[in-house]
Amino acid sequence: MDDPLKVIVSSNEYNLHHFEGILNHHHIFPEMVENNQMLFMAGLDLNPIQLDWIDQIKNRENNIRKLDKRDTITLEQATIKSLDYSYNELKSFKAKWVDWERAAGEIAAQAVIPYPPGVPLLLKGERINQYHIAAIKQAFSRGQYIQYSGKDLSKGIEILLK
Repeated sequence: MDDPLKVIVSSNEYNLHHFEGILNHHHIFPEMVENNQMLFMAGLDLNPIQLDWIDQIKNRENNIRKLDKRDTITLEQATIKSLDYSYNELKSFKAKWVDWERAAGEIAAQAVIPYPPGVPLLLKGERINQYHIAAIKQAFSRGQYIQYSGKDLSKGIEILLK
């Protein structure tokens, strides 16, 4: 049985993260946005006033049609290679931030994981190549969420030095 207190909006055509921004502007905040689905939770005390956000969604159809329809990284996958150093060896390395022009060939200090799909694009200890740089820049240009605990990934990346 479906949960009557949940409303799920799904689309294979529109980028729902952009749609979320439009809704937030109108003080409508989804519970969760992942991949091609957006989840809303209704309270137990349902009344017509609480549901007027559904009408707001319908009235924003023109804005929705203008959205970027891409939602994932489309570059070809890089070949999976072994790490040059063990994680134990990496513990003795020092982290340093560099801009993207100096990052190729260096060793990543942190994992980089775009959502969706939630699969690591770059692992800690992996050599950074042009594929990684292009994919990360593409994810940023789309406003995609990227899990990364280092400094300012939009302009560069933290690397490890011996």
